[in-house]
Amino acid sequence: MIVQRDLTTGWDASAGAQFMRYTLGSTVKTEFDLLKQGKLALGGDIHFDAALAEAKAEGAFYIPNSEGWPLKPRIPIRREHIEYRPYGRTAEQQGRAYQLQKGEHLPYFAVDSALLTPAGAASLFDVLANWEVLKQSAERAPFDAARRDLMIQVVGHASATGSAGYNQALGLRRAGVVADFIRHKRGHSQWLNQFAQGHWGEDEADFMAYTRLILNGTLKVQVDWHELVLGDHKVSLLDQLKRQVPALETLRDALLPQQRAWYFPTRAQWGEIQPDSDPGMPTTRLESLIQNYIEEIKQFGAGRLDPHEGLLKDIAFFSEPFISKGERELAVPIEAEVFQNRRCDFVAWEIDPAKSGIVFEHDPVHFGDFYVRLHGHISGWAGSNIQLGGELALATPKGMLAVVGAIRDEARQGVVSEETIKKAEGAISAGANAGAFVGAKAELGLKGAAKWRPPPQAAKYGETYQPPAFKTLGSIGYTLTGMIGIGGKGDLKIGFDRISQRFIIKFAAEAALGPGIGGQLDITVGIGQCWEFITLVHGQLQRHDFCYLDIFDKENDESAIDVFELFSAWA
Repeated sequence: MIVQRDLTTGWDASAGAQFMRYTLGSTVKTEFDLLKQGKLALGGDIHFDAALAEAKAEGAFYIPNSEGWPLKPRIPIRREHIEYRPYGRTAEQQGRAYQLQKGEHLPYFAVDSALLTPAGAASLFDVLANWEVLKQSAERAPFDAARRDLMIQVVGHASATGSAGYNQALGLRRAGVVADFIRHKRGHSQWLNQFAQGHWGEDEADFMAYTRLILNGTLKVQVDWHELVLGDHKVSLLDQLKRQVPALETLRDALLPQQRAWYFPTRAQWGEIQPDSDPGMPTTRLESLIQNYIEEIKQFGAGRLDPHEGLLKDIAFFSEPFISKGERELAVPIEAEVFQNRRCDFVAWEIDPAKSGIVFEHDPVHFGDFYVRLHGHISGWAGSNIQLGGELALATPKGMLAVVGAIRDEARQGVVSEETIKKAEGAISAGANAGAFVGAKAELGLKGAAKWRPPPQAAKYGETYQPPAFKTLGSIGYTLTGMIGIGGKGDLKIGFDRISQRFIIKFAAEAALGPGIGGQLDITVGIGQCWEFITLVHGQLQRHDFCYLDIFDKENDESAIDVFELFSAWA
């Protein structure tokens, strides 16, 4: 990334002088509108400036420097601080005795696999249905005093037959798949990630398709789903299924072509939009395959949840919904393939009231950069200047100046219409001016300006980063002028006078000799720039959940006055 920045400075200055300098300039302007108003205007001016000597010095001082002071105040924020603590026994701790009594301690997954099978779903539902901790939250009404608002976290495990890093990753994948399975949301991102990251491929997709066909009765075969997860060596689920049903591919070929295309999309078709998906929320063929597989194995294991089928709907997940303990905390501490190490545990968390509450924090907020620029100058000039100018304008609609007679005729009646007056004012006008000055002039000025620029934004891809430019919020300055010499000017004007209702010729002249002094105060406010600054500040405060009342309501305030309650009562 290329960054272009100016050198940071605290001041700058310049000075210059010229002797025996002269300038000569002129301008000419014309205006034609012969079709509508018949208007013809011609004007011009000429000026001559001769300086015997001219000098100027100026300087600027930046506070703190030309790069500005970063506006990063720490603002008070009232935040709800929540800490959680584990509640009760985990699902595995409670369910272990129950399962051993039934003789069931089946794994959820096959060796080195994170694909949840029908038998794994049934075993998982059996654990949740008998987890007393979960029932205290899901089966009680919100107003029930015995209800506990619990957050559930899925913990993945793996057997200790692989490396620690591999098992940690495998446990996390298993936990993510289970959390997605019991979560009532569309998308199933953790399942899609298995395909995107290359952990699953065409074999897993075909296994899902065959499982759907068998569970919905399209393929009339018998499968022992528990046997698929009971092995102690790595064999793909698809190969195990084919061992139980050798004619599986023959049965597939016997399907109608439309059925085969529907259940078995090729890898190239995974990203295509499913034809029957909702146009408002389009689904790819791979997403549809995963969604339908999950629904089928949920139906397979639903009997284990009866009469607790509402448990899954009401599960609330912890802020970190799934974690992995891999082989760090084996469910059964044995260095071999063990069924219970191929399962997931469930941990309940509840708010710890002793460590939770409202706390005051101070967050830094970036409002941009700011500096003040003080600019001063002093200049002197000695010499002379002359300026001459003139203009002539005619309005001749239909080729004639008829308004004079109209004025005379209407004046006899005592009233001249406004329309006639407007025509007369534009009928003919002419003017000339002249001015000259010989002497010396000095000027002293000081101006202060407040400059601000917004916080930097990330550069778009492929573009060179350019820091935002400083903008002027406002300025104030005063210029003091003094002169000595002789000068004069005159003005000549020919045109229509509204008061006397006549065409008149005016001439004015004035002359001056001696010293003079004057001054000028300039105040400017950048309305657009100030509004941009105000809206940025308000937006930044909103993003940080800032409440303006917290400025007056301090932490550990001895007055014990709740400013928010006072404001609410007043409002």
